[in-house]
Amino acid sequence: MAVVDNRRSMLSVMRAMLAAIGAGRIDTYESPAEAIDALARTTPDFLMAADLMQPLTGPAFVRPCAESAPAPLPMAGPVLSLTL
Repeated sequence: MAVVDNRRSMLSVMRAMLAAIGAGRIDTYESPAEAIDALARTTPDFLMAADLMQPLTGPAFVRPCAESAPAPLPMAGPVLSLTL
C-alpha cells in the first residue's frame, strides 16, 4: 500500500489508521515527485493520494504514476483520492 500526501501530519494519521486495521506494508511519500520515482520501481496493491496536493493534485498525480509503473496501476489495484 502507498499513501501520498504533502502534509506530514496526515501521513502519520493514515499510517496509524492503516496499521491498526492490519494493512501490512505501508509506504508513505510526502511529495508527488518522490512517489512517482518510487512507484516506477514497485507497484502497490492499493494507492491513496491526497486530492489537493501541491504541485500535483491527486488526480494529476495518477497519470504519471500509471505511465511509469512496472505494471499499469489500474491492473495493480485501486486508487483512492483523499479529500481530507
